[in-house]
Amino acid sequence: MATARSSRAPAPAPAPATPERSRRQRSRHREAAVTPRVIAANSEAAQSAAAIRQLLSVVAIALSSASMFTLELLSGQRVLPIFGGSPGVWATALCFFTIVLMGGYAYAHVLVTRVGRRKAGVIHVCLAIAALIAAILDPGSIASLRIDGLAETVNVLFVLVIIAGLPAFLFSTTTPLLSAWYSRDGSDPWWLYAASNAASLVGVLAYPFIIQPVLPLSVQRVGLVGAVGLFALLLVTIVLRDRSVPDVATLGAGADADDDAEDAEGADSVASAPPDRWRQARWLATAFVPAG
Repeated sequence: MATARSSRAPAPAPAPATPERSRRQRSRHREAAVTPRVIAANSEAAQSAAAIRQLLSVVAIALSSASMFTLELLSGQRVLPIFGGSPGVWATALCFFTIVLMGGYAYAHVLVTRVGRRKAGVIHVCLAIAALIAAILDPGSIASLRIDGLAETVNVLFVLVIIAGLPAFLFSTTTPLLSAWYSRDGSDPWWLYAASNAASLVGVLAYPFIIQPVLPLSVQRVGLVGAVGLFALLLVTIVLRDRSVPDVATLGAGADADDDAEDAEGADSVASAPPDRWRQARWLATAFVPAG
């Protein structure tokens, strides 16, 4: 009995492995093995960069807030022996620092909403350098700044501008400005305000109980120069590192062309509308309550 032959053709023999083919296969295997390690390394690098950024921001804000309140008390200690401790002198000093604080907030608002990120960084570093120079050139004798025939209120304001103007203005801009820069990549900046408030409290308590009883005014002035210099160094570091942080939304209508291109990428993610005029008026009225 004859056996039936299979109608199916035999399977073709596999193509012989050529050196080029073997090389490509080995390359694909190496890439498959290396890719997870590369992703993990990039993730670790990003986490490390974020941690450094957080540390720099909180240290700069804490240093600035504590120095601001210490500077206010130090300026009062220097002015009172010349102009006396009358309520008018105290009220003038409080008015001066309140105006400086409002000016610093307005300056920070303009930099964040109207100036490109790189240009804003350069401008603020220049302000820090100017404040450092002003602190170094601070006259040691306040009596030489008293002008006969000038109204006492005006004279006190003039002296405060000379001995504390630029450093106070620099410190007053720090919390709103650095918080806005910190939030550019979508990070939550509000905890930085808590750090600022805590550092301000430390400065207020440290001056009457530690700094004033222990250190003479000349040493306190040197400490102020050191604080401004350290802050300027931190600021330069933050500005240089901030160049590599992408924006999540357009922050200003008047930004540079490069900044507009970077900011526009995440502009659609911002859905919250600005507060209406009535809400802004209520916020403004509420802000006056503590001052009253």
